[in-house]
Amino acid sequence: AMLIAADLHFGANRLEDIDAFMAAAVDPSENPDRIVILAGDFTMEYSEAEYAAATVLVSDLLTAGCIVVATPGNHDFGRWTGERLYVRDDARQRFRTLLGPIHEQKAVLAFKDCDSVTRVGGDVFVSLRSTHRGTKLRLGLAGHARIKGDQLDWANAVLGSMDLDGCRLHLVTHRSLWSEADDRHGQMHKAERLERELLLRFRFASFIHGHNHRFTAAVTTTPAVGHKTVRVSAPTLSLRNRKESRGWVKWSGRPEDT
Repeated sequence: AMLIAADLHFGANRLEDIDAFMAAAVDPSENPDRIVILAGDFTMEYSEAEYAAATVLVSDLLTAGCIVVATPGNHDFGRWTGERLYVRDDARQRFRTLLGPIHEQKAVLAFKDCDSVTRVGGDVFVSLRSTHRGTKLRLGLAGHARIKGDQLDWANAVLGSMDLDGCRLHLVTHRSLWSEADDRHGQMHKAERLERELLLRFRFASFIHGHNHRFTAAVTTTPAVGHKTVRVSAPTLSLRNRKESRGWVKWSGRPEDT
């Protein structure tokens, strides 16, 4: 089993909500495998104080023996637009510092910058930053929601070197492949290569994400190539733009339990 949270938005959340999530994460009856997925937007405006609060949460989870899988969100690189207009090196460094202890876990088999591959028993988690800007859009009017080709090349190389027989593969991103009809949050740009070269090639069992601030758990197909997968979208743990009650997702990791 695993607990999945996203959009914690330190700076725009309540301590009691974070404390309740922490209590569930370390409760053997709630999270027997101690797996915690944090799918981006740890902060609201990438401030030092917000990152300090996020660091305490991560440290507490690791100290309690949880295995943490994390990926950044757009807010973690500068307010809601992320790096749409400017590269913010201070925000990048703060997030890398946050990731440091996470990438030091024995369960992490490989990492590169903000991306990682983590194995817990028969579950393999591939975490990829999904907030890069497009090469042709560096001046910033659109296209700040991408996974780059070199990230896919890296993930393919790592997975290709592993014995994955009997494993369930889970992709963890912040951005979604799917758009919502009533949601101002857009899906990932130019994601067909991600679907074709990673999800379909390695037969990923699930796609776990945040960003939409709503809970979704469904057996579905990917938009471009129709790969059958489980989609798990975590609700927000903050007060910001929430679609429903604040909270997190508890899931076995098995498609049949969706």
